[in-house]
Amino acid sequence: VDKQNESWVFLDGLAGLVKDSRRSILAGFEAESASYSGFYEGSIGRVALIPSYRLKSGRWNLDLGVRFEYVFRNDDKDYFRAMTGDVGQIVYPDAHVSFAAGESVSLYADATGGSRLNTYSSQISGNHHLNHSFLADPAYESLTPLVDNTVENVNAKVGVKGNIASLLQFDVNGGVGVYGNALMESGLFAIDGHLLPSLTYSDINLIYANVLLGWKSSRVKIDADLRYRSMSFSDNDAKNLGFTLPKYSGGLRATYNLSSRLYAGVAAEASSWRESRCESEEVLADDAKVRVPGYVNLGLNCGYKFNRKLELWLESGNLLCQTIQRNPFYAEKGLWVTAGVSLNL
Repeated sequence: VDKQNESWVFLDGLAGLVKDSRRSILAGFEAESASYSGFYEGSIGRVALIPSYRLKSGRWNLDLGVRFEYVFRNDDKDYFRAMTGDVGQIVYPDAHVSFAAGESVSLYADATGGSRLNTYSSQISGNHHLNHSFLADPAYESLTPLVDNTVENVNAKVGVKGNIASLLQFDVNGGVGVYGNALMESGLFAIDGHLLPSLTYSDINLIYANVLLGWKSSRVKIDADLRYRSMSFSDNDAKNLGFTLPKYSGGLRATYNLSSRLYAGVAAEASSWRESRCESEEVLADDAKVRVPGYVNLGLNCGYKFNRKLELWLESGNLLCQTIQRNPFYAEKGLWVTAGVSLNL
C-alpha cells in the first residue's frame, strides 16, 4: 500500500475593540491548509476573516457577524480528477442571537456558513477502513481526488436550552442546511457483481432536529440524544448520490453509583436504515439502490474506583448480536467485552 503524508496547519485568532461590558467590535481570523506527498500530491487551503458586532442588552445577547472566506488549491492532475468543489460564495452569514426567557432557560438562533476541508486525516477519523481503493472512478479515466472542500452555503437553526432544578439539562434545536460538494460514503458495483466501498461528492439539502438531555444527581447520571435528518439531493439525476444519513438515530448512556467507588450502567445507540444509488463499472449497466439496515447496539458497563487516580472498568456491547454498519460495507457482528484500567496522574 502506498504511504500518504499529510502536513496540516490551522491558525485562528480574535482581536478588536471592547467599548464596555455590553458592546464590542471584533474581527476573527482563520487560516487552514493541508498538503500531501506520496500516493497523492496536492494541496488545499482556506483563509477567512470574520468581523462581528457583539451586544448585550437586557435579556438579549447578540453576535452579528459575517464571514469572508476564500479557498485555494493545487490539484494532482497526473492520475486524479480535479477537485470539484468551487471556492464557494465568498460571503457567508455568521450570526448568533439568544434571549434569556428565564433564569435557567434561553432561546437562541444561529445562521452560519463557510467551507470545510475534507482532509485525509479527518476522513480516516470518520472511517478507519478508508484506503486508496475508495477513490476508484467508475469510468476508470481518473481517480477521485484524495481531498476537496465542502461548502456550507447556509445553516440556520433555532432552539431552546437550559436546566430544570439544576438536575435536568436540555437542548432542543432544529434547522435547515444547504451544502455544496458534500463528501459522502458510497458504493461501486464491480464487473463481477461485488459492491465495493467508495467516496463521492453531492450537493445536498438537509432538514434536521436534535434533542439533547442530561440528568445528574448524587447517584444517577444520564445522557441521551435523539437526532432527525431528512436529506434531499439538488440533482436527483446524478449517477451516484451517496448514502443518506440515517433519518432517525440516537444514543443513551445511564450510570448508577452503587457506592462512592462502585458503579454500573447501560448504554444504547440506534440508527435507522441508510440508502444510496450506486454506479457500476460496466458502462451500460443500470444504477441500483442499496440499503444499509438499521441497528440497535445495547451494552452494559461497570467499574470500581480504587481512588481518584486508579479505576478498573468493564464494558460490553452488541448484546443483541445485531449486524452493525456504522460505515457501509463494514459490519460489526457478535457480542464484545472490553476490560481496562484508567490511571489519572
